[in-house]
Amino acid sequence: MQEEHQNIRIAVCDDHDAVLDAVTGWLSETPGMQIVGAAKTLGEMLEICKKNTPDVAVVDLIFKGEEMPEVSSKIRMTSPQTSVVVYSGFTLPRQILDALNA
Repeated sequence: MQEEHQNIRIAVCDDHDAVLDAVTGWLSETPGMQIVGAAKTLGEMLEICKKNTPDVAVVDLIFKGEEMPEVSSKIRMTSPQTSVVVYSGFTLPRQILDALNA
């Protein structure tokens, strides 16, 4: 009997086009991953989460006008089954701790 493998459904959010394209491109080429949406704003990300119920939201740590603890909370309130993974090119201890505590 052959096991059935389901793809991990992923939504990506970054306010920089080049980074958003790179992350979604890389993840979409990874076996077992399926991109269900890409967003440049929190509002767009919340719509994607509401409509597509991703397994994972991959979110930039810092993007225009948003603080990570609130971003993570809003995503989880909109789509409770969605896990939030945060990435960053920065190494700012305060923001990293805030994201971990969100």
